[in-house]
Amino acid sequence: LVAYPLSPIAVYLINSSEAIPVYKDTRLLATIRQTLKALNEGKSIVIFPERNKPYDNIVNDFQTKFVDIARFYYLKTRKELCFVPTYIAPTVNTVVFGEPIRYDSNEPMTTQRDRICSTLKEEISTLAKALPVHTVIPYLNMDKTQYPLSK
Repeated sequence: LVAYPLSPIAVYLINSSEAIPVYKDTRLLATIRQTLKALNEGKSIVIFPERNKPYDNIVNDFQTKFVDIARFYYLKTRKELCFVPTYIAPTVNTVVFGEPIRYDSNEPMTTQRDRICSTLKEEISTLAKALPVHTVIPYLNMDKTQYPLSK
């Protein structure tokens, strides 16, 4: 009952945020095209690749196919894209960025996916653990009393 009256607000916020919808069906090409267009316009893209499978107490495991956008970008521009690990800790009012991880056009795609995703997860966890002990806001929707600490 509460969600229905709020839906127009949610639609407005999503539309005004320039969000790129991720389709996992035949419309996937639309997602790729919109992402490449934004990158070519010099925009940065924020990707939330987590899935419902734990990696550690900080971050969940990642879906890996998002890395493929780097290959498409390279084929179009001959530029190697970088992925920047980012950790947001609202309980300590902090956003931290790690070292960029560069796509390597000479490496096979399966190796790229594994290397980039593993490095991102490790870096995000390292960034979080370098901060003062804080409450981690998890990927899963759960009761706040169950949120883990960053220890």
